[in-house]
Amino acid sequence: MVRVKVEEDKLVNTLLKIHEVSEGNVEITIMKGKESVGEARLKGDSILLAFYSESPYIPEEVVLYIPKNEVVDAELIAELPFLIPNTIENVKEEERGDIIIVKFNATTREISGVSEFFPDEKPEVEVVLKRSSKTFGNHEELFIESIKIKGAKKEVKFQMSEHKL
Repeated sequence: MVRVKVEEDKLVNTLLKIHEVSEGNVEITIMKGKESVGEARLKGDSILLAFYSESPYIPEEVVLYIPKNEVVDAELIAELPFLIPNTIENVKEEERGDIIIVKFNATTREISGVSEFFPDEKPEVEVVLKRSSKTFGNHEELFIESIKIKGAKKEVKFQMSEHKL
């Protein structure tokens, strides 16, 4: 375990520096004092940054940092704690100006408030992202605005708030 102390406004630049020197995928817990308030997942050329308030499984705010002019990797979105990575199928992406909609099917984890609605199925997950005007080096910033999980009988929607670094 390595502990790095960083100001919140310098967090993204620090993650990008760690990303440059790391080999493979990296998971980082973000602490404020002694409390875990979020996590960063560094995968491929992209970073997923999630902040939590009440549940460690359902983030309140999610930000992606991807190389400029690249498509959003659904496998990176599947790193969210309520989805099981490597279970993604049928990925579709649609872009409308600054809004990007990514749809795919994925298996949900055993988490109260999510998994009991989708037993034995891979529900459709729809993620709505909004492109920010901020860039960090060669990366652009995208906020997840909402996530909708739709199964055969139920639908769950999470509205995210925009995190200002």
